[in-house]
Amino acid sequence: VATFCSSLISTVAQVDMEEAARFNELLTWMQEGIDTFVPEGFRSEAPQLREVLARTDRTFVAGRDLQEGELLMRLPQERLMHSGIYRYRTENSSMDLVSLFETGLGSTITYVAPQTWLALYMMEHRRLGRNSPWSFYLSALPTEFPSVPVFYSQAELNWLQGSRYIHRVSRHLDNLRKQYETVAKYVPGFGDNYTVDEFLWARCAIATRTFGWDMPGTVEGYNDFMVPLGDMFNHRSPKMLEWVFNGSTKTFDYWVRENVSAGSELLISYGTKSNAEYLLHYGFAVSGLPQRNYSVCTTKVAVDLEGVPNEEGLRKWLIKAALSPVKDHEPVEFELTTRWDRNAERMIAHARLLVIPTTEDLTQQISRGTCNKYGVPPQCGKPLSVANEVAALRHCFRLVQTSLAAYPTTLEQDEALLPTLDGLP
Repeated sequence: VATFCSSLISTVAQVDMEEAARFNELLTWMQEGIDTFVPEGFRSEAPQLREVLARTDRTFVAGRDLQEGELLMRLPQERLMHSGIYRYRTENSSMDLVSLFETGLGSTITYVAPQTWLALYMMEHRRLGRNSPWSFYLSALPTEFPSVPVFYSQAELNWLQGSRYIHRVSRHLDNLRKQYETVAKYVPGFGDNYTVDEFLWARCAIATRTFGWDMPGTVEGYNDFMVPLGDMFNHRSPKMLEWVFNGSTKTFDYWVRENVSAGSELLISYGTKSNAEYLLHYGFAVSGLPQRNYSVCTTKVAVDLEGVPNEEGLRKWLIKAALSPVKDHEPVEFELTTRWDRNAERMIAHARLLVIPTTEDLTQQISRGTCNKYGVPPQCGKPLSVANEVAALRHCFRLVQTSLAAYPTTLEQDEALLPTLDGLP
């Protein structure tokens, strides 16, 4: 036992030393970038990185006392890995993955997420190792993301039993895999040389760290970018540090919003989101989320056809009315919050259409303009009658009850259980 413990301690110490070395290399690389690309007059306004940043357990802490309103660091645009820059380059680039994908696509119209272009660039440079100009950054990134739901095991997914969130995770994973398959279709040899796990790693690295800003020289909509060093801060709301792209200096600036003592962790905000979004994209949830200008407590309810008076006839009608070809009707999901909002109104509007007794009655309502066949989803925006409104509300009520009944535990039981959990199940 003593030998095992000694070996384990030695291994942990070795990992810590390696991580510390990678952090120091990244810090040196970024400071060299600042010294090279930021003009002296602007560079002198920010302190040296080693003066203000220190590392503790993969987190950043203040290297000295920081004052509110102080400029923490000024990172050059040349050290930002930006999807727009690599998607729309004007120089004569080599036949890399991005170029090959552009060539393969040609004039084909198919959806490619902006983050997929950035993922291809990251994957290729990760393979280059030390030969990549981004090696110090890429080697400092996590090698896996076990807390992100697309990597959950079945046992971990079982903790979400009853929730539509499992379906959301599955759909998100399917969409990511379809992006990989799209690249494999148009880039010869891609599927043989790059695995889907490598693609998922890149997309998760981007999702957990990406910033958004329309940089000079990029096309609108392609504004996802990585900030080496600057994307390693953890989340807190309200934010301790504020970032902004400075168009005058062509730098990414971090400003201190409050006094920070030396040794205290430095934190930025990932934005006000629901816990469903935090978990899906970042792999964590936040207790006691504040209610601000919109509700951050959400749940999704699927509106199916079970129990409606014209189930089979309506199913055929909805398949035919779909804006794109479908083999079967899929229940529409509505994200409900603790407040009455547009999603709740849309859910009832959709239910009004579903409970219309016959296809002939539905056709009449469409022709009168009281229901919209091409709505997203098809719906009746205003009450049709007292009987229809009662039926629609009862259908929604049944769906909510069914959704709640699917959970193996109550909300009170979950709230009591959460404080006892440490990390993943």
